[in-house]
Amino acid sequence: MRQNRGLLAGFCKNNITRHGHNSHQYATMSRTTTEDLGRRRFQMQREKAVEEAYEKIRRSFGEDWESFSAEDCKILREVLGEIWINVDRDCWKEYCFSTLSYNEVLSLIAVAKEVVSQKSMTKDALARLDEILE
Repeated sequence: MRQNRGLLAGFCKNNITRHGHNSHQYATMSRTTTEDLGRRRFQMQREKAVEEAYEKIRRSFGEDWESFSAEDCKILREVLGEIWINVDRDCWKEYCFSTLSYNEVLSLIAVAKEVVSQKSMTKDALARLDEILE
């Protein structure tokens, strides 16, 4: 009986499956679907684009950046992510984040707060955000 235990496939934590004989075991991770990988790739691209845009805005303000609250910065990141999701990639690339004025950033944050209260990005809100960024 002890000898057979090594020949049976056993399951471990974190969806790792052990295969083979005790002396020649190998572990494999459970398969990730192409859809899961696509979602993760999309999420990573969005995070990278948002971080780059956010940093361009932040650097353009220099020391004046301190006038924005931590909550405003969080909201700005969120709205940049929503914009990235909802606009064409070519359109996103045309936005010049480093030239946004203080009032334009405040406008982005104000529209973002409206979107949060409505719990969805409307076409009107997206059009207003696009107009600010043009």
